[in-house]
Amino acid sequence: MGKGGTYSVVDIDDIKCDLAPFTSLCNKYGTPSVVGTWCTSRMKEETHDRYCNEIYGSNGYETWIGIRADEPRRLKGVGKRVDLRYMAEITDAEKQDVLDFWKGQPFDLGIDEYLGNCVFCIKKGANKLALAAMDEPELYKNWVNMVDSANNRPDLPNKPPKEIMYRGNNSIISIVDLYKDHSRGEIIQTIKGMKLMDTGSCSESCEVFAGGDKKEEQLNLF
Repeated sequence: MGKGGTYSVVDIDDIKCDLAPFTSLCNKYGTPSVVGTWCTSRMKEETHDRYCNEIYGSNGYETWIGIRADEPRRLKGVGKRVDLRYMAEITDAEKQDVLDFWKGQPFDLGIDEYLGNCVFCIKKGANKLALAAMDEPELYKNWVNMVDSANNRPDLPNKPPKEIMYRGNNSIISIVDLYKDHSRGEIIQTIKGMKLMDTGSCSESCEVFAGGDKKEEQLNLF
């Protein structure tokens, strides 16, 4: 504690779905939650800045973020950092333009919308989390094991227990239990009813480099 995180450069063949970087952070900081997020700042911003500063020098690079012209809320940081630029500055492309572009590519990741981004993200709705656990039992098991091994941070008495990460004071286990009597089809219907199964409809985004105070950025996500 008291020392910033580090990074390691690995070969693409060494990248695995093993939760290793996230587990390391949870072992240090405890788990993130809807009332105490650190995912974006620790895993994206600070790692990006540290790597680029060491490789290119603190004033030796510009950072470009793929935020579109039709995302005005996410463009609130424009102009706050001279080294930070946005896709919207150079193109008027909107969501459908981006989707059309990828439809024309010779490959597709084939990831269902509810499994996109972090599979068990603290910002996803309970129905998406329950469906993800049902469809990816091994990933669910690994996530539960990661939470079990995390630092409970006894030095932060006001922090929720490490397993309480989601809205409504829920853990991933309590969410799965909440939907245990519902079929997969029933859960999908609740998601479709909210129009959250369309391609590109994912509403959970992790704002990065939004400008201003990092703690404030994280809280504003909710």
